[in-house]
Amino acid sequence: MFGFGEKRLHSVRDQHGLIEVIEDRAERSLHFGTSAKQSSYLLSDPHYLHLSYTRAMLASLIFQPKPKNILLIGLGGGSLVKFLLNHLPECAIDAVELRGAVHQTARDFFQLPDDLRLTVHIDDIRHHLQRIIDSHAGHYDLILVDAFVNDGISESVIDNPFFKGVYEILKPKGILSMNLWHDDLYTYEATIASINATFGNSAMKLSLDDKENVITLICKGLQLHPFERDLIHRAKALQSSTQIELPKFLRGMREHSL
Repeated sequence: MFGFGEKRLHSVRDQHGLIEVIEDRAERSLHFGTSAKQSSYLLSDPHYLHLSYTRAMLASLIFQPKPKNILLIGLGGGSLVKFLLNHLPECAIDAVELRGAVHQTARDFFQLPDDLRLTVHIDDIRHHLQRIIDSHAGHYDLILVDAFVNDGISESVIDNPFFKGVYEILKPKGILSMNLWHDDLYTYEATIASINATFGNSAMKLSLDDKENVITLICKGLQLHPFERDLIHRAKALQSSTQIELPKFLRGMREHSL
C-alpha cells in the first residue's frame, strides 16, 4: 500500500479503525488504514502547510484575517492547529476530535504543542456542539471542518442538525470553511444545499488542481463577494506572511463565481 522508501513509524487500532504514521525522506504522514494522507508535514519545515487542501481552507483568512476564537472540527495530525498558533498569536483554538488515539498520535509524532491557547476536546462533534449551545460558552469567528474517516467525510458533519449548530455558534460575520470531497457527487451536492439553506446565502467553492477536495466557504449573515477591491491586496499581504498562495485561491473563487 505504501511506496518505495517509506517506513511505518507507528500503528495503532481503536474502535474506529487503524491509525498509521508513515515517513519517507521528505515527509511524515498520518493515515487511517489507506494510502490517503489525513495529515502530512515536511521534515524540513514542520510549520509549513504541506497539503494543498489545508492551505486552501485558510482562504478564509482573506475574509477574516484575524480570527480570535477558532473552532477546529477534526484534529488529524494538527497541521492547521500548529499553523494557526504560529501565525495568529492572539487566537484561541478549540479542537474537537472523536478519537483519543488520533490526538495522542498528533502529540507523539506530529509535534502538536502544549499551548495554553489550545484546548482539545475528545468528543463526538454532535454532542459537543450541543454542549456549546446549551452552555452559551462562546462563539467563534472561524470554524474549520476537516472531519474525514478512512472512506470519506464523516457523516456527523454533513446533516442539517450539524449545520444549524454551526450557524448558532458562529459570531455575526463569522466564517465556516469546510473540506468536502467531490468524488461522492450525491453527498457533495446535498451537503452544499444544506449549507446554503441553513445560512440563507450561497457558499463559495474553491476547487483544487488534480484533487477531489472542494473547499466551501460561507459567512453568517453576509454574502461573501470575492470581487471586492481590497481583497486582492489583503491576499497578497497575507501570502507574504503565511506562504499560502492566497491570491491564486482568490482568483479561483472569482472564476467559480462568474
